[in-house]
Amino acid sequence: MKILKKTLHIIFSSFLIWQTFMLTERILFKQQDTFLDSFVDALFLNLFVTGIFTIVYSFPAHRILPKRYYSIENPKFLRRVGNIIQIDLFKKLLTNTIWKEKNNKKHFFSGFRNGFSNLEIASMKSEFGHFLGFCVVMMLTILLAIETNYLIAALVFIVNIFFNFYPFMLQRFHRLRVNELKNRKVV
Repeated sequence: MKILKKTLHIIFSSFLIWQTFMLTERILFKQQDTFLDSFVDALFLNLFVTGIFTIVYSFPAHRILPKRYYSIENPKFLRRVGNIIQIDLFKKLLTNTIWKEKNNKKHFFSGFRNGFSNLEIASMKSEFGHFLGFCVVMMLTILLAIETNYLIAALVFIVNIFFNFYPFMLQRFHRLRVNELKNRKVV
């Protein structure tokens, strides 16, 4: 079953790579559209690229980066950045929309102390996937800004913030919280 899952994930990611190239080419060589068309293109471009990197859930690609990359060296600074970017507001948005169902949450965390390691690994995978997605979309944003108009580039950038940057940062906060809970002494 794992081989089938991995094979399907490779096929899915390959399909999304192809869709990303097709959409990027269409954006680069078409006439300017309406704001709504540009916004939909920006959404789909981000969705395709972000979807490509869901492959990190089938393969241990997050291990490419050293373990120390995932450690939180300066929790106070991270909290300060979180306050500035309003990460709690983003978290509330997610838990009231996409992550509303309890089953989605239980997939990543069982609710028991031994579930911390699974949550930590899931957060590393998710962070890595969103980090790669953010970088690729930023490169596409630069390409679009140079080759087309600034409107589509700005829309792709803004959507990238919500599709990749905030989720990337949220995973760091999850690990910060997991580390605090793991280190808490049980009385």
